[in-house]
Amino acid sequence: MEIIKLNYTNQWPIVHACSDKNYTQYIEDILVPCEPKALQKGAFELLKQSILVAHEKYNPEFIIHLEADTWLMNQNIIEKYIKILQERKDSVIAASSWSFDKTYKWKISNKPHKRLAYLLSKITKTIGLDWHIGWKKTMATQFFILKNTKEFRAMINEMPEPDPNGYLEKYLFKKVIQKFGKKSIVKMIEREPVHPSNREICEKMELYSQHFPTNKLSKNSNNLDVEGKKETLERYLHLKKGLYMNKLLESKNLDYYNEGAKRY
Repeated sequence: MEIIKLNYTNQWPIVHACSDKNYTQYIEDILVPCEPKALQKGAFELLKQSILVAHEKYNPEFIIHLEADTWLMNQNIIEKYIKILQERKDSVIAASSWSFDKTYKWKISNKPHKRLAYLLSKITKTIGLDWHIGWKKTMATQFFILKNTKEFRAMINEMPEPDPNGYLEKYLFKKVIQKFGKKSIVKMIEREPVHPSNREICEKMELYSQHFPTNKLSKNSNNLDVEGKKETLERYLHLKKGLYMNKLLESKNLDYYNEGAKRY
């Protein structure tokens, strides 16, 4: 929130849906308390409530959804996709998929058919074929921009809770396609495919969604290949910093950050 509130040129109100009962309002414009739920159901509830309350309080033309651990350093990428949504009448939402490039695993596989698939993909990539990409029929829920229409709000409000053993990225994609058709989704091509190269960091979008505070885990651990949130912030020292940005930069013990999340 500090990145947005203290640094974005065009200021937009923040509606923060949160299921942490110990959290108190900070610099967000509206805090929406939600009941804690299991991962998939909880993520959907936060998404749903933030959209509905944003409409109720502000009735904006567009709603930008960002998960708490997803930092977007450059506002220009948002404005780019808002413009595309405005220009495409059939569009409803702009998002990346939750796709993955299967060739990374094929390349190191001991199975001959997967090694062959890797070699074939090197050729077919050059002619634009993408059969090596999995999970194309998905939608990343970390960051998306939607047109605030009554049809979309009705869809999200009436959707049953997702299967706790499923994936929200598949569920939301399926519902959007069923309701609005294939042309409704504007794909954020800068992040495609998402996994593995653009999952934590997408430099083209200046998007950072790592769960971990640092890639320097301990004196006895190997450093991670991907930088942590602290290292990211150290590359953006020109930004105006608030209480929590300074805390991350200055703290020697980072156990407090995103407590309970995976430390890859």
